[in-house]
Amino acid sequence: MSQLNLLIEKGISIAGSGRALAAQIGVPETHISMWKHGKKACTPRSRVMLAKVAKEDVAEAALEALLDDAQRDGDEELAKTLKSRLRALGQKL
Repeated sequence: MSQLNLLIEKGISIAGSGRALAAQIGVPETHISMWKHGKKACTPRSRVMLAKVAKEDVAEAALEALLDDAQRDGDEELAKTLKSRLRALGQKL
């Protein structure tokens, strides 16, 4: 399961539902499902908001969002740098 999906699942568990999670982070409920299924990219801001609700590290969440963007864009140099920073934070990739 991806880090994003783990954040979503934990956020839903804490918020009580996908609808409640969406309301807490200020996005339409459909975004939650689209993120889970890889149909829409989750912005760094939204990823940070998810991390706050899920009580997870917001710095890691922001770096993960940027890493996803870099990989999607094919920017291998940036992806390598971000992976290194995440490892330094203790993130397992």
